[in-house]
Amino acid sequence: MAPPRRNGYDSIASHLESPRKFNNANDTGEPPYTPAPPGSLADISQLYEEYKHSIPRLPSLVEPPTAEPPSSTTSGVGVSSEDVEEAHVEYALSKSQHSLMIEEGKLWHGLAHSDDPEAVESILRSLAEELEIKSSLLSESYDRRTHPPTSETYEQSKEILQAMGVPYITPPGPFEAEALAASLVINGYADYVASEDTDVLVYEAPLIRNITSSSGPLVLISGADVRTVLQLDRPGYIDFALLLGTDFSQRIKNVGPARALKFIREHGSIERVLEHERQYPPRVPEVEYLQQVQLARNVFQTLPPTPDRVLLQQGEVDEDAVLAILEKYGLSRYVEAEDWDCGQALAGNYFSDNPIAE
Repeated sequence: MAPPRRNGYDSIASHLESPRKFNNANDTGEPPYTPAPPGSLADISQLYEEYKHSIPRLPSLVEPPTAEPPSSTTSGVGVSSEDVEEAHVEYALSKSQHSLMIEEGKLWHGLAHSDDPEAVESILRSLAEELEIKSSLLSESYDRRTHPPTSETYEQSKEILQAMGVPYITPPGPFEAEALAASLVINGYADYVASEDTDVLVYEAPLIRNITSSSGPLVLISGADVRTVLQLDRPGYIDFALLLGTDFSQRIKNVGPARALKFIREHGSIERVLEHERQYPPRVPEVEYLQQVQLARNVFQTLPPTPDRVLLQQGEVDEDAVLAILEKYGLSRYVEAEDWDCGQALAGNYFSDNPIAE
């Protein structure tokens, strides 16, 4: 995804609020010093130029290609459903960025076509402030994804978990956390893996997504059910996932889920796919890519050893230690409210869904 443009909509809002009158010259004949308002016309002009330069990227999302059967006027060359899928995979802008740009267009349209500036001033100011908030959130989200947690962050997390009596396990050797979590579930130590990393599905463990989001429902996906529905054996399922790209392998350009499934069903393995589908080469030299594939196969075919059950036992909460840690990291404000009921933190319909037990 392309990095979002950090928009300065607050410049527009502040300009709408700034005085529009010029001060008269003073007795010395020199013009008085008037500091530029926080949102000057130059700032707004620059924002508009940035907006115009971003417009050429919009059509790919606004009018995506549609599947059409070959016709005589196209010499038998049509746009297949697979090509449509690949086009969507390659789009640089996310839906959020696209939506934000559409809203920004409304703001500029309002500024350019307003017959009564005073009447629309409050509306435009409100819209500018709303866009500034959305832009900031989108930029922060991108920053989080491009700047993953550091080793210091992990150590701090362990510190607070230990004080709260919450057990944690460090994956041994070369294994990743998702692999260890999948191993715990598959071996009966837990019921689900809570993660946003879909690599869990390659291990065929049940995955819960959106567990940290209050804006969307929980999503439960069974890796084993996915393989069954795709009608693939275990080796074919792994190669199917590797074609799409994992933490250990690069995806092949223009090969999305539909095309990858078709190739694996027809050829059985990635080696045979590369041999028979020469128009879809890997992004790196073939020898290097196949080395990645073999390494990734070993990863997904090998579950980490399960830890001693003693390490999974719930510990005792040390409230004094928790408070001290929160104070150390400047988070004490979260426990300062005397009337805050921790038991109600997740009360109600936290995930905004409508779960029904059957």
